[in-house]
Amino acid sequence: MATNFKVSTQETKGSVQLNLRGDFDGSSAQQLLYCLRRYTDTGRSIVIDTTFLRNCDAFGLNLFRYHLDALNRQAEIVAFTGSKAHVFDWV
Repeated sequence: MATNFKVSTQETKGSVQLNLRGDFDGSSAQQLLYCLRRYTDTGRSIVIDTTFLRNCDAFGLNLFRYHLDALNRQAEIVAFTGSKAHVFDWV
């Protein structure tokens, strides 16, 4: 369990930015999914900034990708930015 993982949010009228910091593993995936569920029905775009992530565990990424597919159908837009954005690309 990555005890150093944190999600901070910045909300505007049209979007929500989730800033990730620390190591990403299975428990981090669950925490991020929980945060995303709060914003999927708001009609705002969701941007996830990965700039301050250090390590990304394969199990955590696969868990996140699996559950994100269902959430993505409800959200307007989920986009990834930052230096680790490419590891979250499920397409």
